[in-house]
Amino acid sequence: MDSLSLAKKRAQKEQGLGRKSKLDDHLKAIEYLLYEANFSLKQVQSFLEEDCNCKVSYSNLQGFCKRRFSNKDVSNNIKKENTTNEDIVIENKINKEKKVHDIFANLKQ
Repeated sequence: MDSLSLAKKRAQKEQGLGRKSKLDDHLKAIEYLLYEANFSLKQVQSFLEEDCNCKVSYSNLQGFCKRRFSNKDVSNNIKKENTTNEDIVIENKINKEKKVHDIFANLKQ
């Protein structure tokens, strides 16, 4: 047998042995809560723990969401700052005509 047919045979045999997260079972629910119901990750975490009997740490949930939804448009969850392309001019509020008080004036006399 050539190496290509051996590789195909091995891929078929070990197809179901890939790593799977326990959160994959709740993927649609997490996606709905985050993007349509605008839940925070803490709220999703408590939902999974209370309603789905799936204990997961905050950091694991956060990493899972970053991996699964990295290409998702999250513009509705992030507040956009109003940015302008105009130059911002900061005016100097110090009166230029005002003389600076010399703190050593007493010593000079």
